[in-house]
Amino acid sequence: MPRPNPPRAVAEEEHLAERIAYERERLGMSYEGLAKRMTDLGCPINQSALYKIEKGSPRRRITYAEAVTLARVFELSLEELSVPPALALNTEVTELLRKWEECRDSISTLGAELMRIQSEIVAVVKAHPDTEDAVRAALETYFRRIAPDRDPAQLVDYWAINLAGADHDRLTAHSAKYLPPDLAAKFGLVEKGVRGGKRRKKT
Repeated sequence: MPRPNPPRAVAEEEHLAERIAYERERLGMSYEGLAKRMTDLGCPINQSALYKIEKGSPRRRITYAEAVTLARVFELSLEELSVPPALALNTEVTELLRKWEECRDSISTLGAELMRIQSEIVAVVKAHPDTEDAVRAALETYFRRIAPDRDPAQLVDYWAINLAGADHDRLTAHSAKYLPPDLAAKFGLVEKGVRGGKRRKKT
């Protein structure tokens, strides 16, 4: 014996119809496409009936079987299907913001660890200058792989410049040679009156 349709208030019917329209449009489904999905799941319905559910005046009532099938298509619970779109969107945004915060926290943690490791690399090079060429070569190989269209030597300099503990004086001469004038000046790697490693003539 088919399960009888539970009574629903007019407001609930409105919310249900609005949520169905919201989910259908969110998934980019036409009335025809949604009708086919529901039919394939064992709940025959035509596109005209779906249109009347969403926009009919009065709206066509939704049977229990149709509500269950719609929830399956939209991958929602029946309770979620009855939530108005505005509230559902707020919930979705809240969840996205939560995930964003988690990612930002992870990035901050990883960024701090990355800077610590980079600082240690610079400290090792300072303590053992004979390792500088090998470290530079390894870094240039890495940057050549991830940014093949950029000058790896320039990227190594940019990497070193951004370290809080970088040896500014040691980097100045080499960086001025590879960095674009505006970037070199931005990091204070070129003396006043000098651009791109060449001193401007006084007029």
